[in-house]
Amino acid sequence: MRALTKLLAITFALASSASAVGQSTQPVLGGNAYLAQVLKDIERQVSIIAKLRHESRVLDQKLTGSGKYWQLRTRGQRLTKWEMQTQIADQTVSFEQVYDGEYLWTDRRNPTGRQVHRLDIAWLQAKLRSASRGNAADERQQLIAAVEGQGGLGQMLADLLRNFDFQPPQPTQLNGLPVNALIGRWRPERLVHLWPDAVKLGEAEPPEWPRQLPHHVLLLVRRDNTIPCVCEHRRAADAALAGSLAGLRPSSDPLLRYEIFEVQTAVAIRGERFRFSPGNQWTDETALVLEQLTKGDGESESTTAPDTARDPQLLQR
Repeated sequence: MRALTKLLAITFALASSASAVGQSTQPVLGGNAYLAQVLKDIERQVSIIAKLRHESRVLDQKLTGSGKYWQLRTRGQRLTKWEMQTQIADQTVSFEQVYDGEYLWTDRRNPTGRQVHRLDIAWLQAKLRSASRGNAADERQQLIAAVEGQGGLGQMLADLLRNFDFQPPQPTQLNGLPVNALIGRWRPERLVHLWPDAVKLGEAEPPEWPRQLPHHVLLLVRRDNTIPCVCEHRRAADAALAGSLAGLRPSSDPLLRYEIFEVQTAVAIRGERFRFSPGNQWTDETALVLEQLTKGDGESESTTAPDTARDPQLLQR
């Protein structure tokens, strides 16, 4: 359950006054196809700057914080950077993730110290390609593999696409902003991989859903630029929302929630923004992540992944 703990470590909060109103016309694409198109659009953006708010519930503790996101496509590469801070009691915990085109760096700082981890993306993807030779891969799997390990919004969306099956998007509004709402339910093989007792859910006395395991997710995507504005992972107590009209708006007490707002696209960002100084103490986790990615869990080895934008979207290792 290590990945699930990280999933809950960093989140983005949604203002409590947010409202969503269902409308009659629906987009043509199915949920998974629509999400795949959103991922493609994100990857093609020249640049993105956005503000973040996050909220999470770890057992009985509610954590909130804020941050900023940068993304730049230059010379055929997509570079990303997250900066986030969270208050825990009277202490500040910070999280920074940078993909500089070669390495994905994750830097966590709390009152007890600093932890810096590195992924060698070129080496990782080369190993994954080698492991998948001779295995058929559909378009979804290829899309996920193309952004594997690179962090950012692209990784967050790829992780959702890997773990959940999404219902067709529903046109709605969020504080007057036109958005498409998608509800995602666990892919059976991914749920069993994370929670083996899930195979017993159809029994007369099913097991109790783990407290820190999301039951389903809600994704809200802006209709003007197909950039996500809310990603919410919900508790088992809110299971009924997955099948109701009320579920198209944010819930009152999510397990975790991301808000992405004040988005700017096609703006100038200096390449120096994506430089990272790890200091003298850091560890390389590439081999460990490769092992996690190539564990058999019902999907081909090339597409199985740890829960990263998740950690940001962690949602990171």
